[in-house]
Order: sequence, then structure tokens, then C-alpha cells
Amino acid sequence: MQAAWTYDSAGRNLHPIDEAARRLMGITSEPLGESRIAPPLTTGYEAEPNDAVETGRPRLVSLHAVPEASVGTRGALDSLADRTYDEPAPGESRLEQEERLLEHERREHELREHELREHQLREQELRAHELREHQMREREMREHELREHQRREQELVERERELRAQQAREQARQLEQASAPEARGVAHHPTVALPREEEPPNSGGKPKPKAKSRRASVPSWDEILFGATRGDES
Repeated sequence: MQAAWTYDSAGRNLHPIDEAARRLMGITSEPLGESRIAPPLTTGYEAEPNDAVETGRPRLVSLHAVPEASVGTRGALDSLADRTYDEPAPGESRLEQEERLLEHERREHELREHELREHQLREQELRAHELREHQMREREMREHELREHQRREQELVERERELRAQQAREQARQLEQASAPEARGVAHHPTVALPREEEPPNSGGKPKPKAKSRRASVPSWDEILFGATRGDES
């Protein structure tokens, strides 16, 4: 049976099946009175007739026309209310219609499971990303603490080295002050070179007398006891 898409006087689309159903329900599609017919709209152009009308195509009805029990749990998908179902084709049995609805429910269930798995995967990836960031922050914190500890140790070593050098300089200065003559209580007299005695000129060809030794003589007991000298004895 070919579908003929026509319109009645009230602007409603007519289908042979719909027209038969209206006729069985006592609804007529006869033209209404002139007072109830709205004036036609003037668009300024005429619609071109479409000769290539598809035949045998089932109509689409809204999801709200399908019973709640046939679509499963509502609200699982936000866009589920915007979906449509195919109207049973002419000659389709009730069993085939139920099978088609069950197939649609199965596809919706698979879609919900797929979206649930994707949501779980996104949650796992988010938790793994947060865990990696937490581990990275902990590693950076440990590295910062290690660098601070090494810097403090280096400062302590440098301070100790500087203190030891200062102590060594202080000890050297004290030793230098202790070794000075004034520190020992000895008067420091500068060494003065005495002028040499002038020798008389050698006259008459006499040999020059031998100079007596200026070695200090050791006093004898007579000199010590009686005050006599060797020059007096002679």
C-alpha cells in the first residue's frame, strides 16, 4: 500500500491509515465552516511540487507515544527523550513490533553500559592523574628539602673553616707578640761599629812588633787572695 501524503482543510496531514482510523472513531475530515478556517499565509513564493515522493516509508512518532515499560529506565540518558521510534510498517505483526522494541532497548542498554564504562575510565584516568601530580609534588618537596639540608651543611662547613682560620691567625699574632724583645724585658740596643785605631807609620825599617793577644787572662790564686798581678812580680 502506497502512502499518500495529503492535507485536509484544517491543515492536518492525512495518511490512508490515519484516515481509516479516524473514520472508525467517528472523526471526519470534511471541510469545516468558513468561519473556523484560518486565512492562508502569504509567503511571497510558491512551493515547488516534489514529484520524487518516497513511498512505503514508515512514519516517525515521538518517544512520548511509546509506553514507559517499553523503553526501560527513563533518565539514564539525558537525550533519551529526544529519540524517536519507527511506526510499525503496514503488515507488521505485534510480535515483530515487540522484537523491534526489544532490540531498541538492547541497543539503549549497550549504549548506557558503554557510557558507564567510559565514565569509569575517565574517573580512573582522573584519579591516576591526581596520584601522579601528588607523587610529583612529594618528589619536588623532598628534593627541595634535600637541597636546603645540603645548603645548610655547606654553610656550617664554611663557617667552621672560617672560624678555624681566624683562630689560627689569632694564635700566630699572639706568638709573634710573645717572641718580641720588649715582651721578654730585654732592652734592645742597636749594634754600633767602633772606629779602628790608626796604626803609626813604620819608621827606620824596624820590624813591626807583634801584636799581643788580647785574650783575657785567667786570674791566679795569688791575684785572687793578695791582689797581686803578674806585672808586679816581674
